[in-house]
Amino acid sequence: MPVSDEELVVEAAREGQETPNRVSSALAVIPIDDTLAGSTDLGEVLGGSTGAVVRRLGGLGDFSAVSLRGSSFRQVQIFLDGLPLNPEGSDAVSLTELPLAALDRVEVYRSNPPPSFGASPVGGVVNLVTRQDSNQRMATLMAGSHGTFKTTLLAQGSESEQDRTSSWLLSSNGFATRGDFEYFSDNGTLYNTQDDAVLARENNDKGQWDGLFRWRTSGPRGSITLLNATLNRQEGVPGPGNRRSLEARLDTLQNLFGIQAERKGSSWSSKTHFWRHDRSEFYNDENGEIGTGSQWNNDRYATTGLRIHNAWAPLSSVLASATLSARQDRFSRKSLLSGIQNAPLHRASLSATMAAEWWGLSDQLRLSSALQVATLFNKQIAALQEVSTGFGQEASDSLVYSSPRMGVLWQPLSKADWIFKATVGQYFRAPGLDEIFGDRGAIQGNSELVPESGLLWDVGSRLSVTLDQWVLTVEQGVFRNHAENKIVLVQNSQRTSVPVNFGEALVEGSETALSFTAWSWLNSQTNLTLTRSKNLSEVADGLGKQLPRVPQVDLHQATYLSLNDGVQVGHRYSWTDGNFWDVANVFLAPPRAYHSAFVRVSYRSLSMELSGLNLLDQTVTVMDRNPFSEDDNTPVLTPLTDFLGYPLPGRSLFLEVSWRPNPPSSSERNS
Repeated sequence: MPVSDEELVVEAAREGQETPNRVSSALAVIPIDDTLAGSTDLGEVLGGSTGAVVRRLGGLGDFSAVSLRGSSFRQVQIFLDGLPLNPEGSDAVSLTELPLAALDRVEVYRSNPPPSFGASPVGGVVNLVTRQDSNQRMATLMAGSHGTFKTTLLAQGSESEQDRTSSWLLSSNGFATRGDFEYFSDNGTLYNTQDDAVLARENNDKGQWDGLFRWRTSGPRGSITLLNATLNRQEGVPGPGNRRSLEARLDTLQNLFGIQAERKGSSWSSKTHFWRHDRSEFYNDENGEIGTGSQWNNDRYATTGLRIHNAWAPLSSVLASATLSARQDRFSRKSLLSGIQNAPLHRASLSATMAAEWWGLSDQLRLSSALQVATLFNKQIAALQEVSTGFGQEASDSLVYSSPRMGVLWQPLSKADWIFKATVGQYFRAPGLDEIFGDRGAIQGNSELVPESGLLWDVGSRLSVTLDQWVLTVEQGVFRNHAENKIVLVQNSQRTSVPVNFGEALVEGSETALSFTAWSWLNSQTNLTLTRSKNLSEVADGLGKQLPRVPQVDLHQATYLSLNDGVQVGHRYSWTDGNFWDVANVFLAPPRAYHSAFVRVSYRSLSMELSGLNLLDQTVTVMDRNPFSEDDNTPVLTPLTDFLGYPLPGRSLFLEVSWRPNPPSSSERNS
């Protein structure tokens, strides 16, 4: 298929335009549209994606984070329109803080992300893409269980003048909840049922406002985009179900500012990103309810970065690119108990990525390769670390590492939508500053952490069949990730967790995704991930055991029906099983099934929606008291909990009213 140089650059070099059948990466593109209920948050969207597991600290509005293919939260790098929210895994991004209503789609790269991100993620990349240019208005109001309220205001505009187009996007979202759902507690005494009780979740209130503004001007030779996202959040920190906190609080202020400038020529393109990310957290646990002592701190994080991505097509079948990225991290902590202000800590990073893509056999074969070399300037941090175990890597003044990766995509038949793909790559992540020096509450620091790395490969296929009015797509793949010095949160006897290095760890598995659309009114998506993980390190009681918080089975199914332009119905189901909380594999989490659904009725510009989460009201299950003992088969009532023992709410119902002057038609919703 002949393509001009300019078409090649625009299509292949412009980030955010990739589709699963045109890249070697294991990629899922999730549209944010009417197939989602109003009560859906970004965590539920990502949790339904192939290979993804989302952990929550409770119910709607609580902290949630995503893991891809058995990775930790920090190993997944998250971007907003190409701007990094946790560069090089410096933090675990809370999905509840991100503006779902302002998004057009979510791109999930489980392997070999595009070189334009300048990233070397052990666990993959999630790119959140804001809404496309249009003229639209939207206002929604939602109320429901546990004193939950949610508001969304969104406006978009665009205008064209000769050969130049200007557009803007403004989003404002408010959320509040008491979070006082009931849950079952065994009080942490498995062998004593006399103290079991049903309790009301306390100190679980949340209040959040987030706003996003984007302005873009574009012409035939390039564009400039300004983006600013702000967050203000206040919340109680309730603690695990068996170790409740009644007074601990966390207030968060955050702002992300970014500028993107793009220039295009006949056979080249250049894109520059500049960003500044500031985050301030006020954590108050004066009574020491969650951590190992009293804390009242103001932690401030700041990241300033610049990334330049240049692409050049010397031939119609070759695309070369070079990406340069520089970043500085800053962290400071002030104890509001003692009044002591610690001196700010600084760390800097510089990386370069060289990449090339080649198209052959009439565009049926595509080969890609990339080499990233990065330096972490770590002198100030290393001087403060107390390394006593002999590792010493993180204590050096600077770290230099390389991350080579390759990918191949093959389409056997030129006219059939049937492709095979494979990737292999080396990835690297240095521990974050809060992992080294300590995080708030239940997660303690470890000054002896060393960087983690992984060798990841995957092989997969994608077949799409179109017949008349329906489309069936089947994706299958296998993956393997061999990690060195993998950083894993390990729970100790004080019910707090400490990040530690596992010398070696193996995660491998298979993924199957089945998508079916028919007659413009039916949309069905089924994803199944089977994972086998093994601890290969010498960590006490852990050798040969399954990695904690990496489930063996993860199944998701979503069905959406658009009966006509006025009625839509949706249902989601998930099943998770084979999940241990601890290194020694003593505490097996109960298998969990989860149903949610919605029904929406629309008339002209107005619509009303009723949605429900955990429809079967499952909060407990019956398990053997000791599933590893042949002599103890005593059944006990066991609470269904999520990350670190945080309880999940039962059935929750929500009613939403929305107004859109120009709602999309059913054909537009399903396109």
